[in-house]
Amino acid sequence: MLEKVTQQQGVGDALFVVSRIHPDTTFECYAYVRGGQHKFTRAGKPFITLYLQDTENVVIPAYIFDIDNFKDAGLELTKVIHSFVKVRVTENYHPRFGMSVIVDQISIVTAPTAEMSVAFLGSVNNVQAVYNQLRDEIAARTGCKITLPYAICTTSYMDFYQGRVGGQCLHYLNMLHLLDVWRTDMNDEEAYQLYVTFVLYVFVHNNYLAAAEKGGDDITLVNTLTASVSNYMKTLKAGAGALEVIHLFFGYTPKDIFVRMVHQASEMMLRTMNELSMFRALPITREGDAGYGTIKRYASESG
Repeated sequence: MLEKVTQQQGVGDALFVVSRIHPDTTFECYAYVRGGQHKFTRAGKPFITLYLQDTENVVIPAYIFDIDNFKDAGLELTKVIHSFVKVRVTENYHPRFGMSVIVDQISIVTAPTAEMSVAFLGSVNNVQAVYNQLRDEIAARTGCKITLPYAICTTSYMDFYQGRVGGQCLHYLNMLHLLDVWRTDMNDEEAYQLYVTFVLYVFVHNNYLAAAEKGGDDITLVNTLTASVSNYMKTLKAGAGALEVIHLFFGYTPKDIFVRMVHQASEMMLRTMNELSMFRALPITREGDAGYGTIKRYASESG
């Protein structure tokens, strides 16, 4: 059973800060759980990965092994996601994967202080302005006034800017700016198809993320999105290949050039942000892999 702790004031020195982790140390701290998932080792043994955020918006994995009842552990996992926790952890740096910790003990904080909320719960700066800019820039490029789903400003997913609220909206805006670079080699019709495909991607991607979080990313979603996207395609005068933007999220490798470019822009943004997050979590002179190759944090020249 997950233990509970009612937090008192004055936790400043115990707030989680990745950059203060020393090799081979065990310590207690307060952290925020941005996400979590069940996994299995190569030997088939279950374990849980929690993603702990520190006060500097750095997120690292925290592993829970020696699970007696995997089903019960899964139920407990759902309780700690997007919650404050008190943990006893052991440093677990690995040269291939970077910094992580092993969880020895975890308790959920039932009454977090204002100090903790301010320290951990971040959001994209002025997300309303980001949303407005995204909407206006799409209109300028397509000549169409698009109503974007406002949920992209209020949701939090680990993939986007360390789970900050509104990170999804900022991700789309930066995707659009990356597409602008590639647009310079296109004629007007090609550019138009690129941008309307991007609009369809935002709509489909947002719906897919929401459904996947609830376990509803199945054939029913495919059918629903196909009907909706077909109508949008007619309104936007998108090419027939744009429909591939739906199947992209279900394992299909797109053949449509514009779907491919939009997908590549998204993947490039995610990759860059993951590598930057890995870099920030690394102790000086150590290295890790965010999934794309080794990154090393060299000692600063001034140091």
